[in-house]
Amino acid sequence: MSAQAGFFRIRFRADPVELAFFRGGLNRWLLGLDWPATERQDAVLAINEACDNCVQQAFFRDGGGEVDARDLLERGRD
Repeated sequence: MSAQAGFFRIRFRADPVELAFFRGGLNRWLLGLDWPATERQDAVLAINEACDNCVQQAFFRDGGGEVDARDLLERGRD
């Protein structure tokens, strides 16, 4: 397997509904990079968890705000 990476950045309202749209978009983006299903699911789960923590702090505690998610994802090397 060759190394494969991709940079992403997205900003969305700190709202649980927006988080669901983000998760779907992230999954589609990784599909476009031809990431294997298991690794894609793991990446989406981990990133969703981090963003969910932000949403909970901003939405439920402070009543608003935004999440600005950016990262470089890299898949294994030979």
